Amino acid sequence: MKIFIIMIALILIAILLTIRIKHVLGRRRTEFEIIQSQQLINEAMNNLFTQTSIDHSLNLPEHLNSTLIANIWGHNVMAFEMQIEYKQRLDPKILQQSLNNELKKYCFQQQIPQIDQEIAPIVITDLWYDQIKPILHIDVANVNNQQTLAYLHDLKKLNQPFQT
Repeated sequence: MKIFIIMIALILIAILLTIRIKHVLGRRRTEFEIIQSQQLINEAMNNLFTQTSIDHSLNLPEHLNSTLIANIWGHNVMAFEMQIEYKQRLDPKILQQSLNNELKKYCFQQQIPQIDQEIAPIVITDLWYDQIKPILHIDVANVNNQQTLAYLHDLKKLNQPFQT
């Protein structure tokens, strides 16, 4: 009877250890994917502002860096934010469209894989001016997995006008 109880305890410990190891490895893989996506976003956005002739009226730092915003939305969503000081406000919709057009060209030139025919691999999902400080907020997504694609579809639903 004691041997039977010991064997069951060992089996339970082995199962719990296996679950824990899978959890840790999965989290590390996600962290690696986040780092890779963030580096890709930073490179694309730095290229965008230094290699294009778009009038963006921004006070650009020497190197742009993003921060992860996707923790709000869920696991494995590759969405980041950049905050940049501006000199003059431009129409946010026109600026976002111009930047997205340039990002689309960049992604094509760099041969960045596209998982959806309608959405570029790197896309600015939102762009707005701070009402207190002279800061432009830019949300950028690396559309490299189904979770990020679902996030973009959710954003599209949220931005639709209220229907009665």
